[in-house]
Amino acid sequence: MAQIFARLGSQVTLLQGAARILEPVDPALADLLARRIEGDGITLRTGVRVHSIEAQTQSDGLQVRYTREGRTEQARSDIVAVVAGRQPNVQGLGLESTSVRLGRHGVQVDATLQTDEPGIYATGDLAGQPMFAHWATAQALAVARHMLGHDAPYPRPEHNSAVIFSFPEIGMAGLTEEAARGAGLDVAVAEYDYQGDARAQIGAEAFGRLRVVYERTSRCIVGLHALVNSAADLMGEAALAVRQGLRVDDLASAIDPHPTLTEAFGLAALAAR
Repeated sequence: MAQIFARLGSQVTLLQGAARILEPVDPALADLLARRIEGDGITLRTGVRVHSIEAQTQSDGLQVRYTREGRTEQARSDIVAVVAGRQPNVQGLGLESTSVRLGRHGVQVDATLQTDEPGIYATGDLAGQPMFAHWATAQALAVARHMLGHDAPYPRPEHNSAVIFSFPEIGMAGLTEEAARGAGLDVAVAEYDYQGDARAQIGAEAFGRLRVVYERTSRCIVGLHALVNSAADLMGEAALAVRQGLRVDDLASAIDPHPTLTEAFGLAALAAR
């Protein structure tokens, strides 16, 4: 949203509470996007704690006071958008008359997504993170199979894919290097710089990078992350590679058409050899 308003001609100041933007995203790609955001003329401030938003005179708009690195700073704005995440809306569902319990992140469910009230299931945003439409669909299909007595392989968070429609886009499938190491995996990373990519150059936007995260011993891919225009369109192949546990050698042996952005998968995998 900050990039949209900036491209429409607004002067934008982006205040981020965490030490960097997009904490769940691969740090290398988040840092690259931060550079692009600042290149768009957006003032980016991280590690911020906002203390007050006060209305000034009609001509002065709003005054935002915040601290950063121990210093108090302020910014004036016509409009302040507070974008502090989402939480499930369970009002008006009549859950108070059931055994359904609510937790910090939404309705509490078991491994089959059933609540404490037999026969009542919760999927998607209602059951908490991650809050993606495609994730909710995958959960709902698994619940439907379960209710019908069929085999129901439930979606696993480490297989999830997602897209941030920034400019350039960020696409994510599986674990980041950070998350993989946190899970105790011994991983390595193969990278590809889109500066040298023919399709990216044809599109006049070669700013970007692909990162392939794989286990050192098995060489199985546990994560694929891209920052590039049309990264969203790469995530189908990326999600399949992660879900099927393909090895980097499998990715390297695939013959992708030229010129395409998917060539980067094979080239990064070749580098891993």
